[in-house]
Amino acid sequence: MLNPDHEQVIYLRLPQSLKEEIKKAAETDGLSINSWVVNVLRLRLRERQGFPPPPPAQRALPTPAEALHSYLTDEPLVTPCGRSGACPGTTDSPEVLHGVHWCRECGIRIG
Repeated sequence: MLNPDHEQVIYLRLPQSLKEEIKKAAETDGLSINSWVVNVLRLRLRERQGFPPPPPAQRALPTPAEALHSYLTDEPLVTPCGRSGACPGTTDSPEVLHGVHWCRECGIRIG
């Protein structure tokens, strides 16, 4: 049985001008060209399969200091999706695609 998470290599031919646009977009998002392209393809496939686009993250994952503060004060953490309290995005390991972290519950990019 094939491992569905095994990385594959795809070679593309595209105009230099398109590559430069992709490079600028990736730099703006703080990603490598490869990570940016994988993310765009992932989002397009989700859209094609009928999934709504993930909402933008309301905030980053809580830091260890925020988690400790929450524990000590009994205040709920605010999750990347904006919910208060436990969320799989803060307690479970996120889905990682080429160094980009996604909340498995919300589908929001969290890192």
